[in-house]
Amino acid sequence: MNTCSKSLLEQRLSTLRPWLGRTDKECTRRADASLRRLLKQGTRVIEARCDSLTDGTECHWGRTGLQRRRDGEYAWKTPNCKSTNKACNVDGFFWAHRERFQSIKKEIDGLDAELLTDELRQFSRVIAEALDNPSLLLDYDRGCSLLADAIIAVDSRDYRSFATQNFKESRVLTKVLGQRCYYLPNNPGHGVQILEPDGPAPAGFHTR
Repeated sequence: MNTCSKSLLEQRLSTLRPWLGRTDKECTRRADASLRRLLKQGTRVIEARCDSLTDGTECHWGRTGLQRRRDGEYAWKTPNCKSTNKACNVDGFFWAHRERFQSIKKEIDGLDAELLTDELRQFSRVIAEALDNPSLLLDYDRGCSLLADAIIAVDSRDYRSFATQNFKESRVLTKVLGQRCYYLPNNPGHGVQILEPDGPAPAGFHTR
């Protein structure tokens, strides 16, 4: 950055300073309040526009959400679900849709090595274990959390489209489920990439 552009940037920032806060502490406080408003607004928009909610697993933590601490702050607590204290129906959901999970495993196992990711290998392993013992999925750390994206995908099986930021895994899941895959890159300037269920990547891609 040359001296002229740097000076111009500093001038622009100085005009914004009274609005952002005159001290670092005040800036932080205002930024925190602004982010909280955005989070609440986003939640309200989703609730207003969501016409249906799919919850085939009857997820306990999906219903619990954020929890308020004694100091008034909201916090997300990592689930500690155990098979010894059943809190949802993820095992029953898996068993009811075991043929779809088997299809996902078959698709993963047939992929070329360069298309495999650690998460896809993990899906295949956990599905194999759950076919022998579905109740292991009730343990968050060694079951549910390791198969989460696949569970969400199967739970969305009746939807014709699926939006994701995890393309490498979702292209496999949406192909098995016959869904159109909308890939949302981290850089929004790249646009939304769309993969048709019968289109091989990247030939099946088109961008909006």
